[in-house]
Parts: sequence; C-alpha cells; structure tokens
Amino acid sequence: MNQKRYCLFHKDPDGFFSAYFIHRLHPDAEFIPINYNDPEPVLEDGAEVWIVDFSWVGPKEHVTERLEALCARMKHVNVIDHHEGVEPALRAVTAKNFTLRYDITKSGTELCFDLWANLDAAARMTAVPKIPYAAELVGDYDMWRHQKEGYNPSKKIDVERMNAAVWLFNEKWGSPEFFQHIELVCYHNVGYEVALANGRIALQVAARHVDRAMERVVWIGLRSTAAPSLYIVPAINSAEYPNELATAIADRFPGVPFVAIFNLGKHGWKFSLRGRGGAVAVNEVAAFYRGNGHKNAAGFTVRDLSGIPFKEARPTAQEVADKIVRLIGKEGVERLLRAPNTLTLIIDYGDLKHLPPGPEAVGAFEILKQFMCDHDFREEGFIETYGKCLKCGKIDAK
Repeated sequence: MNQKRYCLFHKDPDGFFSAYFIHRLHPDAEFIPINYNDPEPVLEDGAEVWIVDFSWVGPKEHVTERLEALCARMKHVNVIDHHEGVEPALRAVTAKNFTLRYDITKSGTELCFDLWANLDAAARMTAVPKIPYAAELVGDYDMWRHQKEGYNPSKKIDVERMNAAVWLFNEKWGSPEFFQHIELVCYHNVGYEVALANGRIALQVAARHVDRAMERVVWIGLRSTAAPSLYIVPAINSAEYPNELATAIADRFPGVPFVAIFNLGKHGWKFSLRGRGGAVAVNEVAAFYRGNGHKNAAGFTVRDLSGIPFKEARPTAQEVADKIVRLIGKEGVERLLRAPNTLTLIIDYGDLKHLPPGPEAVGAFEILKQFMCDHDFREEGFIETYGKCLKCGKIDAK
C-alpha cells in the first residue's frame, strides 16, 4: 500500500513554486493551498506531511504545540520555511519524526528547489542544476530583493511581471495541470515569454487600479513589539494589488517608516505591511497583532478595527483640481466654472462629500480658474493643441 502524503503550501507565488518542486519529488502527494488563518485541514492519520513556505495555521504562539500534536498523529512531518519570527517556535518542536529546513536568507522556492535538486542529482549521479530563471524571479520578489539598491533594473521588470503572471494561472492550485503550467514557465522558453507578456498586461491593469485607489489613502496607528510608540502610517483599503499599492503609497509619502494595505476577508481584517529599507522591521509590527513575516514584508489579521486608530487623509487643493480635470476634461471645467453652483460641483467631482468642510474646494476653484485661457484664437491666430493654448499653455475657454 502506498504511503499517503500531503503537501500544504502557502497561497502566493513563492508557495506555488515551492509546492512545484515538492511535486517533482513526490508527484503522488495531495497538494493543499493554505493561509495562516485558514481552518486546520483534515488530514489522514499516519501520513507523511510536507508544510512549505509557512509553518502552520493559526497564531505563531501555538505553532509548537500544534506541530507536536500533528507529529503525534503522522508518520513524519517536514517543514520548509523562511519567515522571520517563527524560528524559535519551530526549533522548539522535539518530536523525533519532525524535520525542519529553515533559512531566512532564502525564499521558499529556493529552499524547496535546493532539496529536490540535490536529491535528484544524487540519484542520477549528475551535477546539481541551477535554479530556473522564472523560479529565481519569484524568489527575488518574495524576498523583496528587487527593491534593494543596486538591483538590475531590467531584471526588476522581469521580477514584477513574473509575479503578476503567476497570479493569473487559471488552473486549480495544487492540481497536476497547475504544476504543468509552472513547469512550462520554468523549463520552456515559450511558456516563459507568454508569462512575461501576460504579466506586463496585468501590471497595466494594476496601474489603473492603483491610480483610483490612491484617492482613498487614510492614516492609521500601529504598534510594534520592539517599541512602545505608535507608528502613524498611510494605508489603503483594497483587496487587490497590495504590493503595487504599497509601492505607490511609499513613493507618495517617502518619509514614512512603512505602509499598509488592508481589506476585509472571511477571517477578519487582513493587513499587509511593507517596509521602507528596514528602518522599521514590519514583522515586529505584525507580531504585536499575532502576525508574522519578513523585515520588509509582513502581515496580520484582526477580527475588527476597534484597536487600530484611523484618521482620514485630506487631499490637497491641487489634487482635487487635478482629479476634476482628469474626470470631466477641458469642456467640463469650462462649464463648471461658469455654473452658479461651482463649489458644490467641485465638492461632488472632487469626492469631498465624505469629508468635513475644509479649504480644499475653494483652493481647487482658484487653481481651476488659472487654467482658463482668455486669448481669442480667431483674432490672434493661435492654434489649439490638446486643448491648450500655445501662447500661455492654459486650457482654452473659448
């Protein structure tokens, strides 16, 4: 009778590629995608269990006892992880049938590739192969290497496109077809090129989403296990494109220690934190709320937002004016400024209705007035290009 095997893998590109290399080692295993706050999966007793790119479901303070309990039921338990903050709990597991492979300097993909590649090379008596370039890109993204100073700019583009592309794989996660897709991307040029092309399109869609979402920035207060002070940081409520949004927020507010993306999931409010060069270790922030992760990328989930102070971010008058011009265009601005209820329209089009009264509407009105051109094109012979006067560069009101 064949030994029953399970592989539990993290629901992200690094977890997907980690599982792929375990699939090459044990293609007969049952592969189960999972997140930290998912319900504990039902596993058949006496099986061999692989847990890759994460440690175990639930708060990290219970990881040791839960793994000990799992080992008591299973033939063997293997954990391959690299996330900071969980090493002490993993090292504390004393079960004889527990094997840990842990390295914070490598991604889950790299750790699982190393295991498979070395075993496969030993069995074939060949040299250990180099990790596929696609898998290398996924690992660099997960470890946030592509955001570090000196990283190859063209490779950074490939990293971002590959990460976006992997999320588009439409096969069931953990299915044989899913792993066939990953193999195509890793070992066939056509599959790799198609993935990068899809990733480029996905990033273009993401950019449009980011532009709209940036209008919803709020400021929140978060604490860390390493410091008693409250960090006030910008955040956006969005279920999509957390990394792209984090980059956009950080670029807009370069002086902040880190940024946050949050959204309501089935287990509560999920927060994704992204650091800014290591000034604040965001895994220590996540740990305060029973989460974990890396120094520059971490996350946590809370049942409600009662313990997190919020402050609405007010746009500047310039931002309101720019938004109105983008929304209604030159002709719309002309009509708006000649309307009897101009300020009311500015509040509507500038999305200020949800905020207490402030100076932004009046400021935007003054800015929009400066956009209007008083030159008579017919009399002075100027040519209008892209809706602007060539003489003064302002929007034509004629």
